[in-house]
Amino acid sequence: MTDFWDIVYDIEERDLCLVLKDGENWKNEGKIKEIKTTNEVGVVMVVLSTGHRRCKLDSLNQNNPKFRGTSKSRTKFLEAWKKFVAEFPERQQNQRTEESEDTTCDQNVNQAESSSEDFSSHLTTSSSDTELELERKLIGRCVEVHVKNLVAPHPSRCLRNVDRKHVDALKESFKMRPEHNIIFFGIVFKENIDLKELYKSGSPEIETIGGNHSRIALQELFDEGLLKTPRIYINLYKNLTDTEALKLGFDHNVCHELGKPTSASEMLFLFRRELLKKLTEEELPTPKASKIKMWKETCASILGIKKTKLHNVYHCMLALCMSSKEGWKLIEDFVSSWKSNELKKKPKGEIKKTHFTKMSGAAEKDRNSLLVQLVEGKIDWEEFNRSCTSKK
Repeated sequence: MTDFWDIVYDIEERDLCLVLKDGENWKNEGKIKEIKTTNEVGVVMVVLSTGHRRCKLDSLNQNNPKFRGTSKSRTKFLEAWKKFVAEFPERQQNQRTEESEDTTCDQNVNQAESSSEDFSSHLTTSSSDTELELERKLIGRCVEVHVKNLVAPHPSRCLRNVDRKHVDALKESFKMRPEHNIIFFGIVFKENIDLKELYKSGSPEIETIGGNHSRIALQELFDEGLLKTPRIYINLYKNLTDTEALKLGFDHNVCHELGKPTSASEMLFLFRRELLKKLTEEELPTPKASKIKMWKETCASILGIKKTKLHNVYHCMLALCMSSKEGWKLIEDFVSSWKSNELKKKPKGEIKKTHFTKMSGAAEKDRNSLLVQLVEGKIDWEEFNRSCTSKK
């Protein structure tokens, strides 16, 4: 773990570099390829050309104005990092060129890098195994692809429904910033493809598992004749399981500056959908413990966290997902009414994870009755929560 660190633009290297405090001086550790989150709170992984470094945000040089106020939030730090990167377009172009050339190298190079001791030492065994498996199935980084070759994800690999407002917002953003610099995640199913030919329209279809809203926005701009270039860059995979594809989609939303964060309601629906892949609604009153265990392991894998953390953070939402068919329909009605602002005295904004806390503690029969009254306007949000608490 690094002690004291900073990010600077090195004139000689012509790139952003990681520097570490070495006594009275600073030591340049090399060019930064990317920065990722880890499973440790307040810790990020800085990926260098020569390896990886784990860095604590509270050890970042707070005198650097580019990252001031980010020591307590990885989300704010990643936003600041992406804005910093955007100030150096020549760096982005150089990195794209280097990474595109990497796709012609032997696939085992990427696999060897991902299995280094420095990379795996700070991850849990399950997370490390997942990352290694994903690296094994990666067939190309930043592959140049024609935007019309991208297609929507299969329903079983779709993290959430399309939000039209978000697509429109992305279109406006792309108009103002034609060099959008998005790295998509995709799956290709055709065997023996030539990565160098994917930039041509009509090449094999690529299922978009990370960046689906951006795909729609760019394809619409292309059809409208407003896209500067039809070529995008994608990290391309083969033979992914549904769980692996969903994990990549979730990671893309967390890390990408223009990505739409996964909301609490989207997370709830994702958990329920994964549950029904393991058992039927008829089994819900008395589900087998083995199936529930498999379900929670799948959810934890998608989020890239331990099962214990999944329980600690999402236990209320997981409990609601165990509702009967009738109970789940009422939860769906509740979410829909929230989004359309039809609930009396509800808090402003989107549903938060904490809004599910009190209702999850009530017995399903009582909760169902209260949800009906809430959606029909017979009680308000405050009355609903008080009644849920009294029904525990």
